[in-house]
Amino acid sequence: MANKHLGGLEDLDNEVVDRVEINNNVRTLVPRFERELKDEYCHACREFPIKWSHIVRQLPQTLEAAQQNILGFEEPSVSHIGSIQHLEAASVAGCRLCRFLFQRIPPPDLLHAYKVEKRLKALGHRTTLCLVPEGKFCLGGLRYMMHDTSISLNCGDECLFVLKIDKQVPFSPNFRISGQLIAGPIDFAKQWLHACTREHPLCNASTTLHIPTRLLFLESSNTTEEQKNSYQQTVRLVETTNWAKGVERVEYATLSHSWGGLDFLKLTTRTLDKFKIGIPFGLLTQTFRDAINVTRDLGLRYIWIDSLCIIQDSVQDWDIEAGRMSSVYGGSFINIAASSAKDGSEGLFLKPSGFVGGACIPPSSFNTATYGVATSGLYHEGIPNTYLASRAWAFQERLLSPRTLHFGRSDLFWECRTNDACESFPNKFPKALIFSDFIRPRKSMYEIWPEIIQMYSRCSVTYSKDKLAALAGVARVAGNESGDDYLAGLWRSNIEEMLCWMAEKSTVRPKNGQYRAPTWSWASVDGGVHCFDRSDFQETEKLSRVLDGYVSPLGPDNFGQISGGVLTLGSSAMLPATLIIRQFPRLILSADGQDIEVKDTLSDEHCEGGEYTERNEEQDVIVVPMIKWLDTSMIDPMVGGFASIFSLLLRPTTSKKGEFKRVGTLLLYSSGACWHPFCAMLEKIGASTAQECCAETRVDPETGKEQYVITII
Repeated sequence: MANKHLGGLEDLDNEVVDRVEINNNVRTLVPRFERELKDEYCHACREFPIKWSHIVRQLPQTLEAAQQNILGFEEPSVSHIGSIQHLEAASVAGCRLCRFLFQRIPPPDLLHAYKVEKRLKALGHRTTLCLVPEGKFCLGGLRYMMHDTSISLNCGDECLFVLKIDKQVPFSPNFRISGQLIAGPIDFAKQWLHACTREHPLCNASTTLHIPTRLLFLESSNTTEEQKNSYQQTVRLVETTNWAKGVERVEYATLSHSWGGLDFLKLTTRTLDKFKIGIPFGLLTQTFRDAINVTRDLGLRYIWIDSLCIIQDSVQDWDIEAGRMSSVYGGSFINIAASSAKDGSEGLFLKPSGFVGGACIPPSSFNTATYGVATSGLYHEGIPNTYLASRAWAFQERLLSPRTLHFGRSDLFWECRTNDACESFPNKFPKALIFSDFIRPRKSMYEIWPEIIQMYSRCSVTYSKDKLAALAGVARVAGNESGDDYLAGLWRSNIEEMLCWMAEKSTVRPKNGQYRAPTWSWASVDGGVHCFDRSDFQETEKLSRVLDGYVSPLGPDNFGQISGGVLTLGSSAMLPATLIIRQFPRLILSADGQDIEVKDTLSDEHCEGGEYTERNEEQDVIVVPMIKWLDTSMIDPMVGGFASIFSLLLRPTTSKKGEFKRVGTLLLYSSGACWHPFCAMLEKIGASTAQECCAETRVDPETGKEQYVITII
């Protein structure tokens, strides 16, 4: 809490605050704020849009004064509420903005504020808490303002964004929630679901997806609140294989959750028949019980939960059902995500009672805009940065589901193929608060495959072997959209560019000896990768071509686990090099006594771990140029634009000539010092090096040039 001109406010550390007296004062004030409450806002907060508009108009003068170093010029502020006790009372009464601000004041600052108010009262001063900006779009906090004193009150570490929402686009044409009494998160969920299923064509596109093999049947959708909180509910497993052929559409929920390290009840070959009779509700985890109750509240009779609908001790059943995830989640009516729970013991409802994640204040006059106030991390805390979002299987489930409810610690979030919303912004979530390079896709999965891979690769899998399996459902959807062939996470029609993925720092290959993917696939490394997208560049030239490729599925799913994969690559030029892994990776290109050392453009993210993990290791590799990109919007007179060449670093195997494994990448730019020596060396010895390394030669039918053929495993 910062102070200016503190006459009479010295030695506040020794000031004693009577919390009982404060509580009594607050209780006395609460009825007043309850009477003036309208649409969840007190009178002072209903005036917030007018107040903030006034502040914004003053900001240019403040900036000019700061630039001219005018002494005594205070930043703009506007009175908001009488005191911290008034703020607390309005918060207790139910004012959404007052509660939002009060909840973010750190306890030490709150205690200090009460001491300040007590001292000011003793000195005969009246207090006023003012709104103070930090620029046009941020609320810096609150401040006590007197004629000779100003005291700032901190409202937490996060930036509090103030967003002008001139034209509030409703969730759907007939969606109306402002001004209605909303009892809790499920009331929001019901209204979102009702509007989405009736007024979002994209979310209700007809599908031919199959019903899940098994579902959990909830005997009655009229369960009382008392029954929900007891263990008397009846839940049983039903198999759909014997259902009448006419049953093509069943409305069911799915659950996305993290297993964690918790030991909990699962479907096995021993419990299968028992589950068909009934599953003891009390033996289910808190998350499962909450999800079942939410499903009932939404009016549904069925829910699919992985550990209760897939036989966990049957590899065959797991392989079959894992390959059906695109149908299971893609065909669901609603997906329920336990976003913040680390395991099943925590449940869905982790948001503290009465907590406010943000506020959307409607205008109090016709010529004033709607304003929203929220922390900068509201979206990230609710969806992409939650514990569940870091799990690979959950990432797939989010993409496949037509609509998802995210139960987090700060808000209930809604995602569908048309809109995003949350309790704080029920009509539409402000895009200005979504600081993310990936929002739930509303385009073809195939079109945004590079973005999907970049996000998915940063997620974790419990079992290394699941790296491809946990994305198989999304891959199947992309394959159905495009008709393209899927090769271990890459697509055949544009495979040369798809091979140009780059490992991020700290990325390594798994060392447990279990095969997961060929080295040319991003799925062969643990950690994030960056994929180059053709939209990043205006012109593309393929310097090498994939002539053939195949993978060997390990089970019935062509998009799942594999036991091997080979690419046959044809190139007209390659270069010999030595890769040195010490404190920093270095690449030495040599020809006729001339060495080119590459280190500025070669760093840890260009070298995947695995074959070499010791920092003193050197190994012979070949450099295979794959793609040349030319961006003519950035002019380089030497090459006609800004150019770059992406190359693979390959290490020969000991099995046979012309067979290699990928160990890294090299990316050179036309503006770099190595560009021209590299191109000259490629022209001079590229063909002869390729001839020495290849398994065979062929003639490229398109160019008529000789191709030197190698394989990468």
